[in-house]
Amino acid sequence: MTVVFDNSSPGDVADILWSNGMADNVGLIEHGTGRTYRCHELRSAAERVAAELRSLGLRSCEPVAVVGDNGAEFMAAYHGTLLAGGVAQPLDPHGTKAEWRSQLENSGALVALSTTSTRQRFTETPVAHVVAVGDGGDLGWDELLEGGTVHFGSPLVRERPAVLLSTGDPASGYSLLTQHTVVTTATRTARLHGLTAHDVVLCTTPFWDSYGMCVVMNPAMRAGSTLVTMPNRFSATDLLRAVELHRITVAYLAPPLLVDLVREAGTGHHDTSSLRLVCSRGEVPREVAETCSARFGVPVVER
Repeated sequence: MTVVFDNSSPGDVADILWSNGMADNVGLIEHGTGRTYRCHELRSAAERVAAELRSLGLRSCEPVAVVGDNGAEFMAAYHGTLLAGGVAQPLDPHGTKAEWRSQLENSGALVALSTTSTRQRFTETPVAHVVAVGDGGDLGWDELLEGGTVHFGSPLVRERPAVLLSTGDPASGYSLLTQHTVVTTATRTARLHGLTAHDVVLCTTPFWDSYGMCVVMNPAMRAGSTLVTMPNRFSATDLLRAVELHRITVAYLAPPLLVDLVREAGTGHHDTSSLRLVCSRGEVPREVAETCSARFGVPVVER
């Protein structure tokens, strides 16, 4: 199946990002938990989050803090915010209270979507409403699957804000991604890497980070690919097991991991024949890229 990307598609940014996901296809696999989610389940969860945000009085273009590890809950919170017309502001789950407070004061976010383990860290911040998403939270997964009533169909507005990303600089605060930027980046990256609904994409970087979000998560969704996430801590051996188990076709990795991966792959204990492309998050030494490419028999690109 070849995916046709049409930037003139009607609907808002979230609708366009989801447009190639077949309802019964597997959209996400959490390698760490073993949980699998179909596209229609992820969409229902996002709709339920959007309905909750609307019930709290969220207005168009208002920021919403989003906190979570790589998994279904983060995707539901992030895309639910976009469906509700809000602006997603991902925060580093391991950031300090002071860092969060500074970022939230800069953005003016009054609502947060959090995990149960991080919700208490919003005390002493400007946030007025904290909704815990996931098991044991205000919106448990069973409730998320019920979906929600949200009005869709508003056209994508080129300059309307969609995402606020922290710059790590207290003076500048954050950078703004518009709806147009989010959609075009996802579309171009998916095209560049030839992603289709047949691909199984491995993400090893955080969704809250610009690379994990804009280069991996959104392009995989845009193409209707299956996304596989790793737990917070993993080894090269764990990663190779994931490649073999899930038949990964495209892997997005940080440069230091490539060195460990090549070393471990040299043992020949894992079947990596499904791979067709390895993407490095940053600049990788030429000899490392060449060795990795030779070891796996696939191109290694920087993006």
